[in-house]
Formats: sequence, C-alpha cells, structure tokens
Amino acid sequence: MEKLLDILFLTLTRLYLYKGKHKTVVVTGSIGKTSVTQAVATVLAEQFVVKTTKYNYNTPRGVSMTVFDLTIPVRQTGWIGLLCRALGKAIFTWPKFTMLVLELGSDKPGDVEKFAFLRPDLAVVTATTSEHMEFFKTIDAVAKEELGTAVYANELIINTDLVPTKYIKEYASGLPTTSYGTNATNTVQVDGNQVIISVEDSRISSTDFNLIGASGLSTLLASALVAKHLGMDGMTIKQGLLRIRPVAGRMNKLVGLNGSVIIDDTYNSSPEAVKVALDYLYDQKATKRIALLGMMNEMGAESAKLHRRVGSWCDPSKLSLLVTLGEDANNYLAEEAEKNGCKVIRTNLPAEAGEVSQKHLSMGTVVLAKGSQNGVYAEEAVKL
Repeated sequence: MEKLLDILFLTLTRLYLYKGKHKTVVVTGSIGKTSVTQAVATVLAEQFVVKTTKYNYNTPRGVSMTVFDLTIPVRQTGWIGLLCRALGKAIFTWPKFTMLVLELGSDKPGDVEKFAFLRPDLAVVTATTSEHMEFFKTIDAVAKEELGTAVYANELIINTDLVPTKYIKEYASGLPTTSYGTNATNTVQVDGNQVIISVEDSRISSTDFNLIGASGLSTLLASALVAKHLGMDGMTIKQGLLRIRPVAGRMNKLVGLNGSVIIDDTYNSSPEAVKVALDYLYDQKATKRIALLGMMNEMGAESAKLHRRVGSWCDPSKLSLLVTLGEDANNYLAEEAEKNGCKVIRTNLPAEAGEVSQKHLSMGTVVLAKGSQNGVYAEEAVKL
C-alpha cells in the first residue's frame, strides 16, 4: 500500500510541476539542510513567488505534501483523502509559484535518487560528514549519496568547508560547480560586529543579521550565493538576508534563568555539528560556560569512536561544566572529556539534565544544549 501511495503521489506531483513555469532549488547534505533551505527561501521571496518545504517534509512524499499544500495525516486512512485532493489540484489547477525551494532528506544510500524527477536548476550541498552511520557505514558512502544530486541537477553550489575536494572530483566532476566557504572566492568574514559576505561581484555587510556561529554565517553565505546565481542584485539580497531568522532548535539564542543565555541547538546532532557549536560557545564572553551534550543517534558501529571524538573537543579551560545525556554520551563522550580534565555530570533523562544545569545558572552563564531527536529529547531540558 505504501509503495502504491508513493507512486501515485509522485505521478501527480510530476504532472502538476510539469504545468508550471518555475525554477527549482534543492538543498542536501549531512547537516544544515533545514536552515539553508528556509534561509534561501526567505531571500528569494524578495523577488520571486516561493514555495518551500513545509515542516520537515524532506521525503519524496513530503515533496508532494509541500507542493499540494497538504499535511501528513494522523491516521493511515487519511492518505486516501489527501490523494483525492492532490488529484484535484493536479488536474484542475496550475502552480502559481515561480521558485520551488526544497530540502532533500537522506537516511540511507539511494534516498537522494528518488528526487531525480525534480531536475533542479541549482543543488546546494551543505556537508558530507558523519550521519546515519548505522546505514551508510563510511563517509565515502555519505559523500556519494549527498553529491548524488550531480546526476540530475544543472549546477551544484558546494560548501567546501565541509565537502572535501576529493569527493567533489569523484562524484561531481563535469558538472558546473560553484564553491563557498572559508577559503573560497565566495566567502564570509567577521570584522568586529560586522558580517561581510562576498559573493561574485557583490559585497554585502551588516551588523544586524540574526544567525549566529559558523553554521549561521555559512547559511547566510549560501543563501546570498543562490540568490546571486538566480539574478538578484546585492541590495535585494541584503534585504532578504536581514529577514532570516533561526529555525527552532538550530543555534537559537534564548534568554535563560538567572540572567543566563541558552543556545538551543537541540534539533539534531552529529560530530561536526557539535564541534561548530562548541567553537561558538568557546568564543562567548561568559562568567561560566556549560555544555549539555546529548547522545548522537544512528552512529552505528562508529558510535563509541565518534562520541569519544566529541569528548576530546571538550576543553576544561573553556567549560565550567559538561552535562551528558543518554547512554553513549554518558559512556564514551563523558569519559573522554574527563580525561581532558572536564567536570562532568552524567544524566539519563532530559528532565534530569535540565534540573542539573538549572542549578548552575547565574548572571553571565552561557549554556549550549545539543542533542539528537528520538530518545534523547534535549529540547525538554532547555525548557527547564
């Protein structure tokens, strides 16, 4: 039944999109997909009529939900009603949007191939780093998957800070490719409070952008570059960049108890994403710095090694306290951090992690909360 539904929704989506006169931008990668997708959509909305991924609908059927403005039903029987609505829209209406911006999810090898029908004008690849290692097994397999858009996209825009050159040469050779990142021509710099974005012939600067940390700067840069490629001028791009807000659970700076600041990055977690978040925490002026690090899911046979790697990045000279949450974080990450000299408190439940952290909050304390979804729920600790 599920396969039949997938086929029917795909057929209707292809029919509907075929009738439209729009360009398509897709975003794939191990980390940062949602933030980049929503940021790109925000900037492009300054000049185009944009339709973008709803919620976290980043599967092929999720594309159908986005395109037809539908919401995934609570009950399985609800799919029949949605299919009828999609059929009506596919036959009797035409797309009104001029730009389609979609996040493409990939949990296992072969998932990205399912989106080939989109034939995007631009594909942004944010990273090829450790993700879903339970299924991918190796970084090479991750890179092959995330760069799989090269097979059917007209052009790639690649974050060379997190996508090694060797993978680009191996899996994206022969395709028009534009890079962005620290050492690329298209780059972003910080001068005091001023963020300076350089893309092609445009230089965009402001002290009022709303994204923080290296991941936030990278998101701003990717958005500006996509907009430039699609013909937008520097002033219009800047207006769009200033409208971008962080997605919930992705490097959101919140006001905490007792004059503290909470950096809520609890939506998901992987080693490279933790490192970026920790580096941001270390750069903050604070009376105390606390890291609440939850277990990273779906790391497979590499889990112990990858959690230990994160533990090795915990610096006792920059952290007053490390709170770990979940089995592998408690067993491996905590142990490695303690070897470094960090003070560590292990917790098994998000409520416990929140209560422990709460006791250490005072004026000027900055807390980073980071963890995977499903079974970790570090966001519940943030609420406390």
